[in-house]
Amino acid sequence: MAGTLEADWNTALRALQQAQAEFDQQCQRNAQPITDEVRARVLTLTTDFPAVWHDPRTTDRDRKRMLRLLIEDVTLLKSAQAITLQVRYRGGSTQTLTLPALQNAWQARTTPPEVIAEIDRLLDDHTDHQVSVILNQRGFSSGMGAPFSARIVARLRKVYELPDRFTRLRAKGLLTVVEMAAKLGVCPDTIKQWRAAGLLMAYAYSEKPEYLYELPTGDAVPTKQLGCKLSSRPSPREVMPNRSIEVQHEA
Repeated sequence: MAGTLEADWNTALRALQQAQAEFDQQCQRNAQPITDEVRARVLTLTTDFPAVWHDPRTTDRDRKRMLRLLIEDVTLLKSAQAITLQVRYRGGSTQTLTLPALQNAWQARTTPPEVIAEIDRLLDDHTDHQVSVILNQRGFSSGMGAPFSARIVARLRKVYELPDRFTRLRAKGLLTVVEMAAKLGVCPDTIKQWRAAGLLMAYAYSEKPEYLYELPTGDAVPTKQLGCKLSSRPSPREVMPNRSIEVQHEA
C-alpha cells in the first residue's frame, strides 16, 4: 500500500515539474525585448483607433477590451426629446454626446407639426381636396408616408380640431344659398343662376360643389331684369375687384 502511494506521488510530482518548466519557457518567450519595429507599429495603432476598431481581424471581444482600456465610465441621461451620454476617459478628459430619443411606432407615423400648420393655413382658402392637391405638389406626405387625399386631410382636421372650410367662411359672415335668397327676396334657384353668371361672389366649401355667398352691397346687388340676358349684365368682378379667393364652378 505504501509503495503504491509513493509511486503515485512521484508521478504527480514529475507532471508538476513538467508543467512548471513549460510555464517558465512561455514566460521567457513573452518576455522577449520589444524591437523598435514592434514599438513603432504599436504607437501607430494608438493614433488610428478607427482603423483598429473596423479591422475585420478585430473581434467583438477585442473591441470590448479596447473600450475598457479607454473609458472610465459613462453616464446616461434620458428625456422625451433626447438621450445624453457623458463619457469620462481614463486620461481624465470628458465628452458629451447627444442623440435624438427613439420614437415609438405611433410617433414615427405622426404627421409632422409643420404639415399640420400648413393644412391649417391652406384651409382658409381651399377645400379638403384642394388642400391635398397642394400638399402633394409641394412634396409633403402623411405620417404613414402616403400621398395626401381629401379623406386624409379631413381626418387630420378632426384629430387636430382644425375648423373646416365651411366654419371658416361662416365666421367671415358668408351666407348659405337659402339665407342669400331671403336677403335678396328671390328663390334659391335664382341665387344659383346669378352665381353661375358671375353676378354673386361665391366660395366653394366642398367638392359637390356647395357654396357660401358674400352679401353684395350698393350697385353690386343683382335684381331681376326682364328681357336682359344674365351674360350681358356686369359681374361683381367689374364692381368689386381684388377678390383673390373666389372659386367658380358650373351650377
